[in-house]
Amino acid sequence: MLGIALPLFAQQNQTITLDLLNPTYPTKFEYIGNGYWDKTYVDTGYTWFESQIFSFSHLIEGEGSAYGGYAWNGFTVCNSGDNTDHSDEGSWFMDYEWGCMAGGGIMTDTEGNVLTDEDGVVLVNNELPYLVGFWHYLMEPEWWWLYLDRELNILDEPTHCFQIHLDDNEEYEAVGVYVNNHPYTYYANLHGFGLARALNQEGDFLKLIFHGIDPDGTESGKTVEYFLAEFKDGTLIQNVNWEWVDLSALGSIGGLYCTMETTDADQYGPLAPTYFCMDKLQVRTKNVKVKDNTLSDITVYPNPTTGKLIINNEQLIINNVDIFDVYGRNLLSHHLIPSSSHHLINMSHLPAGIYFVKITTEKGIVTQKVVKI
Repeated sequence: MLGIALPLFAQQNQTITLDLLNPTYPTKFEYIGNGYWDKTYVDTGYTWFESQIFSFSHLIEGEGSAYGGYAWNGFTVCNSGDNTDHSDEGSWFMDYEWGCMAGGGIMTDTEGNVLTDEDGVVLVNNELPYLVGFWHYLMEPEWWWLYLDRELNILDEPTHCFQIHLDDNEEYEAVGVYVNNHPYTYYANLHGFGLARALNQEGDFLKLIFHGIDPDGTESGKTVEYFLAEFKDGTLIQNVNWEWVDLSALGSIGGLYCTMETTDADQYGPLAPTYFCMDKLQVRTKNVKVKDNTLSDITVYPNPTTGKLIINNEQLIINNVDIFDVYGRNLLSHHLIPSSSHHLINMSHLPAGIYFVKITTEKGIVTQKVVKI
C-alpha cells in the first residue's frame, strides 16, 4: 500500500516544489562516474545551477588551486543512491561522495505528490536525482580573509557556501524540505573516520541550520534547526530515510542558506564530515496565505467511517470536496452548494482503506486523512 506525504499533497495547488528532473540551467543533468553531475568539477559557468525558481550555489577550487580542480563545495546533483560504508576503502572523496542513506531520490506520482509506504516512509528510486551538499565552512564570509586572491563579485557569486536564491520577481513564504543523511557523514558519526571521531558521548550532535534571507537580500535572523545526528540516552540517533523539515518559521524569504554545527570540532571548525542530502524544497507564493485559522475549524466526521462522511464548517464557504486514494487518484469530486455549511459525502461504494479528503474553501485548501472501515 502506498501513501501520500501530507506536507506536499496538502499544498499541491499552493506551493512550488523543486523538481530536479526538469532543471532550467542546465536544461538537463548528465551523470558520470558513480552517479554525479558531470559539471560538478567545472569551475566556469556553473557558480549557480537552477531548477524552476531555485538557484543553488556551486563552488569549486579551480585548476590553479591546491586541490588541482578536484574539490567542490556547496551543492551538486546526484543519482547514485549508494548507502554503502566505504570507510575500509580508505577515502570517500571523488568516488563515494554521491550517495544518500535513503538509497535514492524521492518517488512521486504523476501529479508530483510524494509517495510513502504504509508506515509513512518516503519511497525512493536509486535512479532519481537529489541534491548532495558539502559545507566548506572556510567559504563563509567570516573566513574570506583566507581567500584574498579570490575575485569575488557578490552580485554574481554566492555569499554563503550553502546558498539558495529564489526568483527576484516574486516574494515567497518558506514551506519545507526533505532531508537525508549522507553516507560519509552517517558512518563517520557512527564509528569515526580520519580526523572525525564517533559521536558516542552524551550530548554529541551534528545539526543543519537553515537561515532565512529577506526578499531585499539581507539576513532575517530567523533560523530552523534539524539534527542529522544526536547522541542521547545512550543511543546515537541518525536519520536513514527522507524526513520532512518544516521551514515555515523562516516566514517571507527571497532565499535561504544553510550552515552546520557539531560537537566534533576544534577551534577552527568541524572535524566531522559536513555533507547532507536534500530534495523537494518547497516555497509558497507570497499572495497565498500560509495559514488561515478558520481552516482548522473544519470538521470531518465520523472518522473512521462506514460510508457516510459529514463535512461541517460554520465560518467558511466550502466549494468543492475531492476524495483521493493512497495512489493519488481522484475517486470522487463533489461541487457543493456554497450557501450550505453542512455537507454529506457518501463513500459507501468505496472499499475499506485510507483516503484523503481535499476540501477547497474560499480561504484555501485543507486535506484530511479518513479511514473507511
